[in-house]
Amino acid sequence: MSVNEFVGFYAQTISSTSKSMQDLGFTTAQLGRAKTAHITVESNDIRYRYDGVKPLAAEGHPLISGGERIIEGTGNIMALNFIAQGSDATINVSLHA
Repeated sequence: MSVNEFVGFYAQTISSTSKSMQDLGFTTAQLGRAKTAHITVESNDIRYRYDGVKPLAAEGHPLISGGERIIEGTGNIMALNFIAQGSDATINVSLHA
């Protein structure tokens, strides 16, 4: 993966209510520029989806504590949603153009 211009970073607690990228704090302008999203999970497992549908605690792509994922494509990044699988989780998300 080649990383170009840094667009933004947010660390956020994810709970039993699904959160979108906008809920994390990213602006529409930042999301529109992003080509890659680097996601790391600091504590507790999460699930995510990037099809615009909100994940459930038992549905979506799992990402375990200590894990990381790269999501590519502006549309996929704009459609990302996260939820904790159990206890509240902490994630970090960096965007790059």
